[in-house]
Amino acid sequence: MTFRGWKIAGFAGLVLAGAGVGVAIGQANHLGRHTPRKPLDLAQLAQPIGPTPFAGAKKESSFQAAESDLGWHMPRPHGCAADDGSANVIYVSTSSGQADVRYADVSPGSCTTGPGGQIELIVSKAETPLGGSARIAEMNREATAEGPIATVQTVAGVPAVVLQGGYPGDDCASLAPGEQGCVPQQQNPTAIRTQIGGIDVQLLAPGSWTETELIKLANTMN
Repeated sequence: MTFRGWKIAGFAGLVLAGAGVGVAIGQANHLGRHTPRKPLDLAQLAQPIGPTPFAGAKKESSFQAAESDLGWHMPRPHGCAADDGSANVIYVSTSSGQADVRYADVSPGSCTTGPGGQIELIVSKAETPLGGSARIAEMNREATAEGPIATVQTVAGVPAVVLQGGYPGDDCASLAPGEQGCVPQQQNPTAIRTQIGGIDVQLLAPGSWTETELIKLANTMN
């Protein structure tokens, strides 16, 4: 599965689209080690957001206009921190078939217990629509490849890769025999990636968000 707009460099096999701010199924080793594995490189996640998220992007005035451009429905959250009425800007590229939505900054505590900050949504037409066991296998494969900051969890009724934000780093002094690399402390966002109705979906929040908080928001996606 190829997420053309995926902005987190650490996810294996994906192309960085721009300067980034995105169960019973079976989890990858969350905060555990893989043998062997490469050190993660998430430094690009702390970079400022560029003027446009990808080549050929244009601003649209509404989700309806964006969906008309793309020719398909954009799965998106409908929660306090991100809803249709709180979208600051909607970028669309018809040439690459993707969209990037940046929602208004939320003050800490304004959404009950949320830490605040800006939510970002990236969607694109799936090159390989997945379902059933194939989708579960793909999410598990990607989470395992990603290493210690990723798990597979059920989000909006489907399996998803969930990325821990603000990863505190490995215990670099305790590498076991055969282990390779050591991940230092990161400033990466909390992120979720999945596929809904044949659309690749990425939802990103500041690293201060817990996975549980972002999953709660992501569960409102339709």
